Amino acid sequence: MLLRQTFSYVGILDMNYWLYAFHPIWMWVVFVYTIYLLYLGLQVRRTRKANGESKKILVKQKFGQRHHQLGALLLALMATGSIGVLGIEYINSGEIYVVPHTLIGLGMTVLMAIAAA
Repeated sequence: MLLRQTFSYVGILDMNYWLYAFHPIWMWVVFVYTIYLLYLGLQVRRTRKANGESKKILVKQKFGQRHHQLGALLLALMATGSIGVLGIEYINSGEIYVVPHTLIGLGMTVLMAIAAA
């Protein structure tokens, strides 16, 4: 209870509001970032299937390396976001609710971890 009072302020500076408002923004950032990684993955496939001069041009852009490195960063962002949201929920309410939204978020994190493995 004391922890909850520590993170709460008055009015527009109310930490609970900003912590909950951050979640949808974070999810949009992760979504757009995932779409960019999809683009890089498709370029990797295109590079593999290319022939001759076009393959040389595509290889120079290092789509595979960028896809791998940025994919690892996405996994770190998802894991951090999932644990962070659970922590925020616990700080604000004193318990973690097992609802479909929470389960889907954890499931997405597990699927990204499997994809990165």
